[in-house]
Amino acid sequence: MASTEHYEEAKAELKKSMTIKMQKKKEAATLRLQHEAQQKTSSLVKKHSEEMLQLLQSKQDELAKELEEEIVRHSLMHANCYTGRPEKKPPTSN
Repeated sequence: MASTEHYEEAKAELKKSMTIKMQKKKEAATLRLQHEAQQKTSSLVKKHSEEMLQLLQSKQDELAKELEEEIVRHSLMHANCYTGRPEKKPPTSN
């Protein structure tokens, strides 16, 4: 009977040990997967933010160009208003 009890204790200890090892492997795998997911997410966020910065820079350049064109157009229109008028002649003495 003592050997049966000893066998049962050894069996229980082995089962406990194997369960602990399995839990540690599961935890390690979970942590690895979480780390990979965080890296992928970080990579996507970085890529998205770079694309947004490029889009914003492109839009800013476009708006600056439009503003410059509008200023030139306004200046030309303003200049044409003055050059299109006849010059005033000084009054002549009669």
